[in-house]
Amino acid sequence: MEAMIATLKLKPQEVDNFMPLLIRALYQDDKMIKGLVLDCVDLLEKGAEELLPHLLKLLDEIDNHAAIAILKITGDDSYARRVVEKWRMEEELDEPKSLQQAADELEDEIERIITKRPLEIPSFVFYRH
Repeated sequence: MEAMIATLKLKPQEVDNFMPLLIRALYQDDKMIKGLVLDCVDLLEKGAEELLPHLLKLLDEIDNHAAIAILKITGDDSYARRVVEKWRMEEELDEPKSLQQAADELEDEIERIITKRPLEIPSFVFYRH
């Protein structure tokens, strides 16, 4: 999968050749593989529209990744906003702030995509010797 994504970065015109593999990967049991496919929708350009019916089927299973991919392809943020609201409504007894934090991060990602802002990396992420 990573080799295919690397190829798409170098040769985006090859998207038609890889689309059947990308669609099949969405139906794998491995969520990491699905995440890789969904993270590369920017590389697919117009070809990404072919993934839309499959993403809509997978919204319940991989909701935030699919919703962000749909947003990137169509500009429709309604699915991603539904995920945010769903997470805000859910309660985790052992970690009540984790879903809230995830919802906040997803909402930031939605706004970043809509406004086309670059990803902001907090300064504490950079390791200093």
